[in-house]
Amino acid sequence: MGTKCKKCGEIYFPPKADCIKCMNDKVDWIEFSGKGTLHSYAKIFAAPKGFEDMAPYTIGVVDLKEGGRLLSWLKDISDREIKIGMPVKVVPRIFEEIQEIKLYYTIEKL
Repeated sequence: MGTKCKKCGEIYFPPKADCIKCMNDKVDWIEFSGKGTLHSYAKIFAAPKGFEDMAPYTIGVVDLKEGGRLLSWLKDISDREIKIGMPVKVVPRIFEEIQEIKLYYTIEKL
């Protein structure tokens, strides 16, 4: 889910309560397809506190089709298959193992 300004039509992800472009405070919620392209990625070997048991893992930045960017884990994609600009789908998931994080996203190949 993201937001769309009712005045100028600017789209935001993550959602915003106010439009940065025209300063309007009237927005609609819109559903995103989850489709996009891989903008960047990094393999994490020295994980931050709370994620040590998951290392090494790969995270990526996705340019969403509707607009905005999202940071998430790459899932079931080998290092050899990862290519900047590749089409991907972002899938929201519930993280039940870690109390501090309720929702996270994974990146999957299209």
